[in-house]
Amino acid sequence: MASLNMNGPFGFTSDEIDDLVAGERMGNYALGEMRADTFIAQYVGRSNADLKRRLILGYPKFKFSYADSAEME
Repeated sequence: MASLNMNGPFGFTSDEIDDLVAGERMGNYALGEMRADTFIAQYVGRSNADLKRRLILGYPKFKFSYADSAEME
């Protein structure tokens, strides 16, 4: 499997993003958590225009639902 050669992990805050990520550059990102000394990615995404804007602004709203089981219906 090819590596994306990502930097980090860093804290997912507006200040960290502003300090570390250049504007108006496309790129890939992974959101997750540390377990022991290992970064566990829980979401992987891409911005084809402005990675910094995607990370800082994200999406203004979200929706969710609970599931009764892990089975697909």
